[in-house]
Amino acid sequence: MANGTDNVSLTAQELTAIAERELKAARQGDMDALFSIGRRYHTGLGLPQDYSKAAQCYTRAAQHGHRAARYNMGLLYFRGTDFSQDYTKAMEWLLLAAHQEYPDPQHDVGFIFLHGLGVPKDFQKAMQWFLKAARQRHALSQLQVGILFARGEGVLEDLEEAFKWVLKAAKNGYAEAQYQLGFMYESGLGIPAANRTKALQWYSMAADKGHPSAMCRLGRFFFHRGGCIEDYVRAMKWFLKAVNRGHLEALVQVGNCFFKGLGINQDYPWAKTRYHLATNQGHAEAQFQLANCFAKGLGVTQNYASALVNYRQAAHQGHFNAQYKVGYLLPNGVGSPKDYHQAMEWFIKAAKQGFVEALYEVGRMYDDGLGVPTLSAMAMEWYLQAAAKGYPQVQFRIGRLYCLGRGVEERDYVAAMGWFLKAADQGHIGSQYRIGVQYQFGLGVERSDESAVYWYRIAAEKGHVMARTSLDKLENFPKDEARAMEWFLRAEEQGYAESLLAIGGRDVFVDFARAFDWYLKAVEQGDVESRVEVGQYFRDGNGIGKNRTRAKNDFLNSKASAGYNPDVEIIRKEQYPQLKDAVYLDHAGATLPSQHHLQQFTANLTNNLYANPHSKSPSSQAASARVDSARQKVLEHFKASIHGEWDVIFTANATAGIKLVGEAFPWTRRSATSNGTRASKLTILREAHTSLVGLRGIAHDDDRGEIDVETIQQCQLEQQLETPLKKDDKTPLKHCRDHAPTQTTAHPSPPLSPNVSTHHLVMNDNDNDSDTTDGGEPIYNLFAYPAQCNFGGRRFPLTWPAQIKDRLDTPTQKNLVLLDAASYVMTAELDLSDHASSPDFIVVSFYKMFGFPTGLGAVIVKTELADKLRKSYFGGGTVSAIASDESWQVYRTSLHGRFEDGTLNFLDIVALDLAFDSMREIYGSYSNISPHVTALHRLLYQSMRSIKHYNGASLCDIYVEGMDSGSELVGNPEMYGPILNFNLKRSNGQWIGYGDVERLASMKDIHLRTGGFCNPGSMQRWLDLSAEDVKNNLEAGHVCWDDTDILNGKPTGSIRVSLGAMSTADDVESFIAFLKEYFIDTSDPDAVTPTVDLIGETEELDATSEDYPDFISSAPVQAHSVIIYPIKSCRGYKIPQGQSWPIAPHGLLYDREWMLVDEVSGAALTQKRFPRMCMIRAEVLLNQNLLVVESDEDLSSSTNVSDGLKISITGQKKLYISLDEMPTQAAKSSSRVCGDCTAVVHYTAPEINEWFSRFLGKPCRLARQPVASQNPHQGAAASSSKTVSTDSAAVSPSSRFVKSHLNAPEGAPILLSNESPFLLIADKSVERVRDWVDQQDDGQGAVRRMANLAEDLDKKLRHELTSDSFRANFVTKGQQNGFEEDHWTRIQVGKQVFDILGPCRRCHMVTIDQLTAMKNTDVFLALSKNRKSAGGQIFFGMHMLHRPDLSVAPYEVKVGDMIRTRRRVCSHSH
Repeated sequence: MANGTDNVSLTAQELTAIAERELKAARQGDMDALFSIGRRYHTGLGLPQDYSKAAQCYTRAAQHGHRAARYNMGLLYFRGTDFSQDYTKAMEWLLLAAHQEYPDPQHDVGFIFLHGLGVPKDFQKAMQWFLKAARQRHALSQLQVGILFARGEGVLEDLEEAFKWVLKAAKNGYAEAQYQLGFMYESGLGIPAANRTKALQWYSMAADKGHPSAMCRLGRFFFHRGGCIEDYVRAMKWFLKAVNRGHLEALVQVGNCFFKGLGINQDYPWAKTRYHLATNQGHAEAQFQLANCFAKGLGVTQNYASALVNYRQAAHQGHFNAQYKVGYLLPNGVGSPKDYHQAMEWFIKAAKQGFVEALYEVGRMYDDGLGVPTLSAMAMEWYLQAAAKGYPQVQFRIGRLYCLGRGVEERDYVAAMGWFLKAADQGHIGSQYRIGVQYQFGLGVERSDESAVYWYRIAAEKGHVMARTSLDKLENFPKDEARAMEWFLRAEEQGYAESLLAIGGRDVFVDFARAFDWYLKAVEQGDVESRVEVGQYFRDGNGIGKNRTRAKNDFLNSKASAGYNPDVEIIRKEQYPQLKDAVYLDHAGATLPSQHHLQQFTANLTNNLYANPHSKSPSSQAASARVDSARQKVLEHFKASIHGEWDVIFTANATAGIKLVGEAFPWTRRSATSNGTRASKLTILREAHTSLVGLRGIAHDDDRGEIDVETIQQCQLEQQLETPLKKDDKTPLKHCRDHAPTQTTAHPSPPLSPNVSTHHLVMNDNDNDSDTTDGGEPIYNLFAYPAQCNFGGRRFPLTWPAQIKDRLDTPTQKNLVLLDAASYVMTAELDLSDHASSPDFIVVSFYKMFGFPTGLGAVIVKTELADKLRKSYFGGGTVSAIASDESWQVYRTSLHGRFEDGTLNFLDIVALDLAFDSMREIYGSYSNISPHVTALHRLLYQSMRSIKHYNGASLCDIYVEGMDSGSELVGNPEMYGPILNFNLKRSNGQWIGYGDVERLASMKDIHLRTGGFCNPGSMQRWLDLSAEDVKNNLEAGHVCWDDTDILNGKPTGSIRVSLGAMSTADDVESFIAFLKEYFIDTSDPDAVTPTVDLIGETEELDATSEDYPDFISSAPVQAHSVIIYPIKSCRGYKIPQGQSWPIAPHGLLYDREWMLVDEVSGAALTQKRFPRMCMIRAEVLLNQNLLVVESDEDLSSSTNVSDGLKISITGQKKLYISLDEMPTQAAKSSSRVCGDCTAVVHYTAPEINEWFSRFLGKPCRLARQPVASQNPHQGAAASSSKTVSTDSAAVSPSSRFVKSHLNAPEGAPILLSNESPFLLIADKSVERVRDWVDQQDDGQGAVRRMANLAEDLDKKLRHELTSDSFRANFVTKGQQNGFEEDHWTRIQVGKQVFDILGPCRRCHMVTIDQLTAMKNTDVFLALSKNRKSAGGQIFFGMHMLHRPDLSVAPYEVKVGDMIRTRRRVCSHSH
């Protein structure tokens, strides 16, 4: 440099003077001066910055051999400064300078060859040029030479030579080299041994020069040394220094220090913040740690969906631990639907990085067939990779495969033994037990009881139950209590509470009392599951007698009871008398009003005069005052400001509130003629109630245009909120499903709505046109979601409204939030004190909170939206002024005044005003409810999870996030409210119909709810139903509210139990006892016959008839009774002895050809709703061609008459109806029978319909199936032997057929019977059921224990079980054993042959005494315990179909006909 004049501290005047002198020298040929002039143009020091002139100066100097000018020209082309970047020209100039022994360009030429910039990549040439510069003490080149030696690039790998060159660069003061040298000392690279002291010295030297990585290394050094507090403090100091220099890894380490409280006070939120900052810069480890925060709820609300999102993002960056975590969460349904397929993909990614747990999981999924076919050979391949890393669990699995001969050529116990030994050496308890088995039975080793005892003892001392049991057997003490006690004491000394639980006396000796004692010991050691077992022992009376009080006390004394309020039990007795002897578990449907509330309301109405508040009278003003008071109490309850920021609009219920919001919302619609116009978007969470989903009904309006509608999942929304859209960003956001394609899983998610966008889920992303409305207003979008899912109780973040507005609002688009809080506020307090972060609209129904009033809800709305909300229809009281002769009106100014159309339900609002006071009086504070129900919820959940069948299979399939992972979401009120939704499964995996559960529960006075709960998204997700499945179910006849609970192997709905303020531990205990009593399989339902006394060892009998040689029977059997039921659900008519009765194409002649229908709806009446129908007798007189109807009571004395009935006759006891005439004045209509729609004709004669209406107290009509006359006895030529014509032309085509679940040919017709034309039962089977009824409750029937009743009353109440209760067409007599008919496949009655179609599924109509119409649940309860099919249905009796092709005409049967049977012959083991 000429005169060294590059000093920027010089004044501008001085620089100009220097530049002038250099210009003069340059004109005289001074190349240094010319170069310096180029530098000044280049930098703008002393001369105006001008890259073109700088290049001209450099070029002229370079042409005269000036090496620095050549070097700078090379840099200009290399960097593209005011030039087009040109590596070729850069290389030309740099080579010219490099050949002049200039180290800087020599290094740069090496750099170009190293990275292949404009030339082929060439490590050897790069090394040559680096060496040239390095030998001139060029520090950066010395470091590069060291790096190439270390990598073996361009030279042979030589760590020692690498160390030498890095050392040279470090000694030259190059900070990066000093950092690298520290790393080599720390790692022992290129030196005989690692030297942490030297490493620390060099790291310190680099750090002092401001090297951030060195600072971070120093922090890690002190952090991991961690010998004292000072070390952590020093670590934190260095981490913070590195962070200040932008070091990302150091930022993560600072987060770790906050997370662990090392070197600084522990602070999870601060840790989470640091992780989040590093995550935003793409740091995978930070993303992983952030996911851990969400998963554990540390520093942030626990949220598995967010955890999974962050695990995924880290996994996509190659973080193998995150890949494993994603794989672990997906099959457990935590944070997303279960997805074994994707889990496998992530496990494989982690496994390919050598992560041993992932290697094991891939093998396990192939081994167990989870999401992939069971491929043992493939499992073995993955297991072997994990085993090579010494993983004991996988070594045990390999040994197991060798034992089973799976994944290997053949069983190999020797090889198995080798693997078990490897795992056992690492302390694997299962392998230690298995080695004992191998020795005991001589598998792969010489049989040795001594060695078996040795290995069993090792496993037993660690608490292995089977090892302890096997040990006792080998030592010949299988039932020795003293020997068992020895092992109990050893386990107790070692603190094995789990072992005490597992053994409980059952695996060593069967002594429930002793087992109970040991469960108590486990309880004392804090074992939660043992507490459940203790409770079950008291409940079930095993060894100690039933004692639910003790079970409840055990719960109350456990940590699980934290928050439970025992005073509620007293409150319940005093305030809720309606709950006496009842178990009410439907608080999510409606909670119950207190006695105090109802009394206060009644007294208030009695003592005060209230009138329509739209007036100035005193009574009107009193009503207005109450309305204002209630409005203020609503705001106070929800902690909303009462100073004008919120308003309360009263509605009929939450649904009406949602509808109001939808109609008033300021939608911007896209018209049919302007498809490109931006429109508002309605976004609805998948778990929304139908009332929220119903908002999509406003999406299309032929007159006003359309809005966009979308249904989303929680993970999709949270992914969007984690990665907000920048205000000017147009980049689409990938959907959650991009990372999780839909799979067939246990509980998958339904597909997204068809119009789902690929952009933001709440913000509308149509960019074709204006971002605002015509008036310049922003476009408003609505996001609607429930605070708590009414289906399963899942609670969703109340922080979403603030996040959506903060991250998604733009100047041209605003997002408003509608919160459905109806289910949430049932037991929880909603806090609206933070106005800015609260939802814009909140809807509630007050009966969910207080039980009464039932016709009142509200919309709580921000008043700032007053000028945005629109109103079309207006009712009385909502306008301040109105003109009738032109379209002009002015609405009232307040929101509630404007939107409360018509007269308010002011008396219910009085009840609401009093409800808040009543609740406070009884419970102290609404906030006391949540801890109470949370404790009960936890107890209910744990108890239901613990219920197992004999084979260990769970009874309850509970629809809860993360259930399989063991995550404790239930019991956390931020995650779940007090609702459990579930279905029940048999031990063989078959579903138990929810309808059966509800019917049994009703009989036990347990009130729960079943169905789809008006929540289609949750129902489809948890029941694995696609939209196509729902449509197919409808085509199959299933609609909401019907009795079809299983279709195509899947439930159509589920069971929901929910807890409320007045629920108690007794409710939970009673419900759990109910489940265990009626639904637990104690043996294999597929392998064991339905009862223990079906068919004995009776030898088969040869048929006596040569015409029917294939009929066999266990004993002489005859038709004891033949019965028809002319009017459906009325009493049967027993065919007299000796009279032959014709068989028609649809069944016995005139059987169920008539029915009673509701006068208004046309629905069929049944005994289930109108038990008195069984007291209506219909007798068919064939020879007189009459149907004679009479009752057991004198109609003239009947008082059970509904209002509005006009009866013109009294005292008429009998009706006479012609058989061969259809009603000539009948009205044709359709009616539904057992899900089928069938054509019927109604009788219109007043004397007929008034007779039935008067008797039942229900306006109804008699109807008849329109079938042509089937009476073979009509007309002059009729005779008793005349048969029924089977010509199809004589009979109208049937609209009903035998039910599809029965084994009948397609198209077999029936009339009004439920499932088939004929039903058969056996008297011997009825006797068995009678015995079961008498055996219930310690051998006494429930009704028979009414010892204090007078004898005549006892006779009236007693349900004398007879065959009439089962309403069969044939009752057989003569079997030796009960339920022989279960094994019949075909029977011959006289000369008529019938095929057995299958068992009859029973409903609770069997509880109705057919003589007295009184109900007794004992019969149904007895059947439910003893007569369940493998699929869980309750059955009794057999359906039949007549076979005319195998029968002899005339087709008739009579009482006394002998019966021959063909039956399945099978062996039975007892």
